[in-house]
Amino acid sequence: MFGEFGGVTAVYNSISPERLSFLPPDSESTTRSVFLVIESWAIPICGSVLAQEVIAKVLASRSHVVAKRSAISAGTLYLIIGMIPLSIGLLGVKLFPNIDHPEHILPMIAQTYFSTFFYVIFAGALVSAILSTVDSALLAASSLVSRNIIWSLYPNMTDKQRLYTSRIVVLVMGCLAYVLALHAEGVYHLVLDASAFGSAGFFVVVVFGLFTKFGGANSAIAALVSGAVVWVSGNYIFDFELSYIASLAAAFGMYVVTALAERKNMVE
Repeated sequence: MFGEFGGVTAVYNSISPERLSFLPPDSESTTRSVFLVIESWAIPICGSVLAQEVIAKVLASRSHVVAKRSAISAGTLYLIIGMIPLSIGLLGVKLFPNIDHPEHILPMIAQTYFSTFFYVIFAGALVSAILSTVDSALLAASSLVSRNIIWSLYPNMTDKQRLYTSRIVVLVMGCLAYVLALHAEGVYHLVLDASAFGSAGFFVVVVFGLFTKFGGANSAIAALVSGAVVWVSGNYIFDFELSYIASLAAAFGMYVVTALAERKNMVE
């Protein structure tokens, strides 16, 4: 693709500066547009702090040195490899300027440049990657609900009952995911919703838990609940553009207020 467009330098010189800018143009740098940019960046950043793969790396590390080095190396590789689909997407806009569904750019480019044999391999790899991610997400969600909620409420369950409970929760989560997929605008919006739902409270709790001794269990619960409620109501009911920033503010405020109330009760 780069060869067809005249090489790497020619490709990036042909891309308009607005498409490579992290911030809106000066003519559009109103307060609203700046907050919209912050909203769009806050969702993937805060939503990835407690991502499943990140926690798995931390728990699997035999020491803090391994955890630190693996995080830095993985982050570096993520940026390098991430440039590949990013570049393809920027080029795809030039190849298919009037495409109805932008999410179809990658398969269409593969179909254009690959032979039938390699296109079939590409499609299979893409589907397998999606299915692998989906089944991991379903298992993670069912494990969280089963272990952290149901098993805590019913601690005397037998191993057989716990196994059946986990299987039922997987089925329920799969049905819920299917309903969400039917009503979603596209994969991009699904990814945003998955990153945004509940992550505001998680982010606030992790920051306070790792770097301070302020607050306790009640503060964490208040932050989790308020963050999720504000985001769901703002995003789905009131159609508020800055629903994630609002959920972060609500989670932070509820955590601090609850922690101060806890401290006051302890003093009294």
